[in-house]
Amino acid sequence: MKIMEKDYLWITTDPITSLVHSFNASTISTMQGIIGLKSYLPESGKQSKDFDHKFRKRFSSEHPEEGNNEPGIFAAQAYDAARAVALAVTESRKGRNLSAKLLQSDFHGLNGRIKF
Repeated sequence: MKIMEKDYLWITTDPITSLVHSFNASTISTMQGIIGLKSYLPESGKQSKDFDHKFRKRFSSEHPEEGNNEPGIFAAQAYDAARAVALAVTESRKGRNLSAKLLQSDFHGLNGRIKF
């Protein structure tokens, strides 16, 4: 179909764009006409810096062969989701009303305000 040739444009989203750092130079040189969109993860103070530091340290120790140890948007979203569940479990009694407590979540996470 020749859609990788001149006069074509490809737009990639975060899952692909986040992997570009792991491509070798010859692969990147063939990627002409590609625009990558990536989610922005704002740095929100001490909590964000603590998360970044812990993530990088653990990731580097578990995957020393990887060159990029920066947490992406998906790691931050997973952290915020786990924190919402942990807070709901802490506030519910023996697992009762867990879903109700989760829906009452209202806190500032890595991605901004978390409220259901």
